[in-house]
Amino acid sequence: MKKILVVLAVLFTVNTCFGSFIVTEPAKKPAVETKAQREKAVMEMVSKMSVKDYEVLTGKKMNFAERFAFKITKKRFEKKLAMAEDLSSGFNIGGFALGFFLGLIGVLIAYIFIKDANLRKWSWIGLGVVVAIAIIAAIL
Repeated sequence: MKKILVVLAVLFTVNTCFGSFIVTEPAKKPAVETKAQREKAVMEMVSKMSVKDYEVLTGKKMNFAERFAFKITKKRFEKKLAMAEDLSSGFNIGGFALGFFLGLIGVLIAYIFIKDANLRKWSWIGLGVVVAIAIIAAIL
């Protein structure tokens, strides 16, 4: 009889111990990155890396041509990242006005004198709006 009581007491204790734990959801894994996000992360990493860092990472010493190619690639990545940041900006009234009021000459002015890619993009959009209005007016 004592053995049964001991077994029941142990089972009761084990049951109450496990019942007192707080049940939580498992940690959520981060969302799967898209190919574009991975490419951007690689470009950011390479643009911040020096030649020596790259040599340590790859485990081999680069010759002059490889170092030169690495530096060119690094500059290209920096430009692409800067362009992506510029293009992600919102509406640019100046660029739109250049394309809308000056047409193709406004777009050329944007390309010759202005380095802002977002302004250039909006000058093209302004020109497109003028062309669309002209086509609609011609049809009517």
